[in-house]
Amino acid sequence: MKLQDVFDQLSTGELSQLSIGGQDAGVISEANWHRVLPAINLGLTALYKRFLLKEGRITIDLLPNKYSYVLHSDYSIGSHRRPGEAKYLRPVSDPKFMDDIQKVERVITDCGFDLPLNDASQPYSVRTTKANQILVPKDIVQRNRTLADEYQTDVLDIVYRAGHPRITIPIGYFDPSRVEIDLPAEYLHALALFIASLIHTPVGLANEGQTGNNYGTMYEMECMRLENEGLEIGIDAGNTRFQSKGWV
Repeated sequence: MKLQDVFDQLSTGELSQLSIGGQDAGVISEANWHRVLPAINLGLTALYKRFLLKEGRITIDLLPNKYSYVLHSDYSIGSHRRPGEAKYLRPVSDPKFMDDIQKVERVITDCGFDLPLNDASQPYSVRTTKANQILVPKDIVQRNRTLADEYQTDVLDIVYRAGHPRITIPIGYFDPSRVEIDLPAEYLHALALFIASLIHTPVGLANEGQTGNNYGTMYEMECMRLENEGLEIGIDAGNTRFQSKGWV
């Protein structure tokens, strides 16, 4: 999907009755791109948080006596940022980790065992203290000899729900028909409804947002429909191929 596809959907659909910046109703001209793009970015972020649309994978080296790990490129091995601090992160699914973690989905040992995640009933459960920070049980880090073999590991593979890269307008040439948006076509309507809910709600006018609220309700209903249909990517780590759950 291209950015122009989103503009076209909005122009003929959700924003067709709205004049933006003094333009004719539905027109999203070059002068108005900067007004619509923030809403598009927010919409993509919302959808990528809610649905598993893209997975990423990184590996962390467990360090002696270190139990909390921030999953940020500042801590990538070879990074010159944060001098003097230990580096432990190695990107796997992409040579350059883009700091695009929305949610940690799985934590896997070097033998392929899935550790419990945020499970208070499990003594060796990894916890996410933030979206991009994990806390590893002390016995796993120290490789306690009493641990079962599947818990003995020097590294942890982190499979995470990735976000969409932010779309910006560079200085100079910019062509929406050449800007790729990594979003399945099935989600375009939901994105357009989210954008419309923002743009149709005047900032600071508490009694003038009925249309925006209506679009917000429609967005929730569309998301529920998508959830019921189970349209997400495959479950294999690192897979970014869109499919319906259980069907190729």
